[in-house]
Order: sequence, then structure tokens, then C-alpha cells
Amino acid sequence: MIGFPRKIVLFDFDGVMVDSFEIGYQAAKKVGSPLNREQEKKLFEGNVFEAVKKLNFKITPESQEAYFAEYVSGLMKLTPVAGMSETIQELAKAYQLVVVTSSISSPIQGYLQMHHLGRYFASIMGSDVHQSKRTKIQMVFKEYQAGPENCVFVTDTLGDMKEAAKCKVQSIGVTWGFHERERLQKGKFFAVVDKVEDLALAVHSFFGA
Repeated sequence: MIGFPRKIVLFDFDGVMVDSFEIGYQAAKKVGSPLNREQEKKLFEGNVFEAVKKLNFKITPESQEAYFAEYVSGLMKLTPVAGMSETIQELAKAYQLVVVTSSISSPIQGYLQMHHLGRYFASIMGSDVHQSKRTKIQMVFKEYQAGPENCVFVTDTLGDMKEAAKCKVQSIGVTWGFHERERLQKGKFFAVVDKVEDLALAVHSFFGA
């Protein structure tokens, strides 16, 4: 990857780029989840896959496949969060952008391509790559010859902040996604922003630009 800029913005997908909480929640209900919306949000206070494993209902390969089929169907009907496309385009001028998500990679790539955003991202690292975002961040370090100081993670969940902190990567929390400001502020972060138009400024500030 010689020649790539070494300043990297890691983007969560669900909740950050697209308002997808409800479609994910409804998909989970269709495959038998007993959780209410607040309980669903609580799953994302840590590693969501580890949290789901602790739940008292059986998850099978068939139910996982059914969940993602329902999720993808709903996702493709949604548009990006207002202003996000412009923000991504601005950040791509100065930084390497990588998606680190708990969803599977291929539909995320398809969604970004559909909205003319795919070309701005160097890679999409979904749960098919690894279920641990900590591991995927470490993979980014290796692939792009970068250290924690060269990366910032844009996320809407406390769990992601915790995963990033384990890698010594700072986070920028956004409050228009799964978790509200009060929950995000329980984590370690460089900044928490309430408006999409403030995100690029927060990233530039982190990198001293």
C-alpha cells in the first residue's frame, strides 16, 4: 500500500452513515429476538456479537441468514444521513477512509456504490472479515503501515469506543445514530458531535489540519 496517506478515518456504517437502527431491530424481531428497542441499543455498549451470544434464545446459521436478508432489503431502501455524502467526499480529499462495521461487507459495498460513495473508501471490513472491531483495527494498522496516532474512529456507539480504546485509537462520537450523547460520553473520545456538518471539522481538528 505504498503511496497511501497515513492519516486514516475509520467509519462505522450503521447509525453513522445511514439511519438503520429500526430496520435492524425489525429484522431481529422477525427471527425471534425478545428485546425491546432499549435492550437492543444496550447490545451495542460492548461487542455486539459477544452480547448476542449471552442472550437466552437460540441463534442458528439459518436465523442469521434470515436476519441479514431482511436487513439488506430494508437498507437498500434508505438514503444516507443528510450531509453525509458531502462530508465523506470532503474527508476523502485529505485522508484514507476505511469502513469498520458489524454488518457484512458485500451489501455495504453495494449500498455505497448505489449512492456513488464506494470510490471514497479504501476497504470495507465487515463481520465476514472478523467479528471483533479491535481485531479489524489492528488489521488496518498492518495493511496501511499506520499506528494508533494515525487513526480516528467515527462511531455512534459506546461499544465501538471501547473497541477503539483497546487499540489506543481515539474516537469521534456522533449523536444521530444508535446511542445518544449521554451514553457516548461514558466512553473515551476525542470529540462528540451533534451535527453532520461538524464532523469534518472534528476530524481535521484531530489530525491538526
